[in-house]
Amino acid sequence: MFADSTPEIMSSKYDSFWHERLPGLRQAIEHATSSHQGEIAVSEIRDLGKRRSWYGTAVLRGSSVLSSSMAHMTSLAKCVASTDLCSAWPETTFKFNCRPEGTLLVVTAVPDRAGRSGSGQQAAGDWPRRRVVEPAPPPPRPPSVDTPVDPTLACGEIHALLQDLPVLNAPSEVQFDDGLYFFYEIGETSPHDQQGRVVRIGNHPRVQHRLVARLGEHYRSHDGAKNGSVFRRYIGGALLRRLDSTSPCLAPGPGEGHWERQDEHACSRCSTTESAISDVLDKTFGFRCVQIVDQNERNRLEARIIATVAACTLCQPSGTWLGSHAYPPLVRSSGLWNRQHVGGPVATRSDLDRLATLVRSSPGRSVVGADRLDKIMLLIPCSAAKAGAEDPGFQPVHLVDLLGTTAGNLLDEGRGLAFARPGVDLETGSPLRPAIAYYTGQPYATTGVRGLLTQAIDRGLHCLIISGGYGVLRAEEPIHRYKAHLNQTRSVWSRRIAPIRRDYVHTHQIKQTITVVSQAYASVVPSNLTGDDLRLVPRYSRQVDHGAPLRVIPERVGAQLAEVLAQL
Repeated sequence: MFADSTPEIMSSKYDSFWHERLPGLRQAIEHATSSHQGEIAVSEIRDLGKRRSWYGTAVLRGSSVLSSSMAHMTSLAKCVASTDLCSAWPETTFKFNCRPEGTLLVVTAVPDRAGRSGSGQQAAGDWPRRRVVEPAPPPPRPPSVDTPVDPTLACGEIHALLQDLPVLNAPSEVQFDDGLYFFYEIGETSPHDQQGRVVRIGNHPRVQHRLVARLGEHYRSHDGAKNGSVFRRYIGGALLRRLDSTSPCLAPGPGEGHWERQDEHACSRCSTTESAISDVLDKTFGFRCVQIVDQNERNRLEARIIATVAACTLCQPSGTWLGSHAYPPLVRSSGLWNRQHVGGPVATRSDLDRLATLVRSSPGRSVVGADRLDKIMLLIPCSAAKAGAEDPGFQPVHLVDLLGTTAGNLLDEGRGLAFARPGVDLETGSPLRPAIAYYTGQPYATTGVRGLLTQAIDRGLHCLIISGGYGVLRAEEPIHRYKAHLNQTRSVWSRRIAPIRRDYVHTHQIKQTITVVSQAYASVVPSNLTGDDLRLVPRYSRQVDHGAPLRVIPERVGAQLAEVLAQL
């Protein structure tokens, strides 16, 4: 409940709060119209009262409020409607979603001719049309910190994070379809990374599943390949200018010749330049890739990272850097083969934390002396005992951030419903700790399991845990202490866990799943996820087994899990 006792007091506080944030709301709405989703940090709203969560929604079209829930979101709806922030898009429906971690999401849906929202496929702005009873809010996650970080310090973090990823030399070596790429160049050094400094950051911003194809456009060597890659045009122009600044391919001036202009026809001399570029790329460049499936997130991080690395005071080009001969002044001054986003907003703390999570979950991430397990997903149960164990120090990973929009919404909704069940208790005053550092019962109490599991996760294993309260979570996911048995929430999770798991398997290109659970958990865990699935579900026989089933089965799950982990 709110600390304030009257709606009038609450309303006036909320009205003032939202009016102070009109510029940010306007930007979030404008961003949502172009990319389906915008967001604004609103964590300060917690200062206006005390309640279990600040979850709530409001839906508007033009200056009309279609629906709203919770007093603070009703106030937001009135503020947005009265200031006509959405009126410029009269056919677009805007949904405002206040998330427990302290962000306000704005998503859009455009009605079709039949009046339905959406475009035939579920996107970030789609939501169910049938209104259901508002579920209790999902358990809170740590608030995102949206404070810009000093570019030089942030650049150091970025270089350090990328060091765990392999350096590749050809597009065919990339193991996934969506992500950012980071080029390195022989002779270009950085105090942040002994292997060199990042010299170009790139993306496939408009179309999904084109990471390999986009890299291929940089590495093509046929005549006219420069028209498919600004990177090639920059390199070719620099090579020509370094050898002969009077080359007819560059005339009449920097950026104006047929070589450096997009879609200009190449001349007979240009084929030699194309070959020279490919030779330079093959001999002096390498790249790393980070898997980022979500297009909006990928585009945002690309812009922030480019601006950050460009503003670093330590990552400076060498005196012989080829890019010093490129025509764009921003390339020469930044030390990057990039022009777009240079000088823009730099990375925030939440951007860097998110990049760390994405790097850790990227296929191909290397750990010295260990075989990778990043194509294997292990499914195990939680435990009733949560006395707390040593924190292994993993970077925080939130499962909802690793899912598509539909599956993420299912998970959030399910957690809200589960923790609203009678007898289920979420101790929001308890510290947030990784799940693996809370669970202390079986199978985690079995000798060797905790150490083997920690080592396997560090080698890339996707460890997902079935929980009566949280439903599904990553072993590294920060959670509160809670009391929830799957029998209390089975109806919530029985229809949600299967699509969540299938989405995770598809998104992260999982090749094998290993499930080690009791019969009670097996009933909500889908089978046949990859075609290569090991499923271990121990049974209890009164004629053979000695002891109570509630003791024997968990111990047997722990023993089988230890055996599986030892063989990975």
